[in-house]
Amino acid sequence: MSIELYADLDALQQLANRLAQIKDALDHVSDDLESYEPALGSAHVADRLHAFVSGWHDGRKKISDNISKLQQKVAGVAQTYQQQEDELAKQSTSSGQH
Repeated sequence: MSIELYADLDALQQLANRLAQIKDALDHVSDDLESYEPALGSAHVADRLHAFVSGWHDGRKKISDNISKLQQKVAGVAQTYQQQEDELAKQSTSSGQH
């Protein structure tokens, strides 16, 4: 019984690229709230918003780090599958010439 394994290499590479874009977007979100403070109407609200943004910054860092790890793994999987495909094609071509 033969086992067939299929991996969409283009989709894996597109996923790796998209994850890199998401990480980049998260890494470049601004934490600047200065322009919004007058509209908040309360120093207490502004302080709470700054506390939230500070915590969100820490959360974004964790998310960004995890996305980076996932992106590297997906890219590695795509590369490994491509190498295996290339090797199988090479072996198939070599065995066909005998």
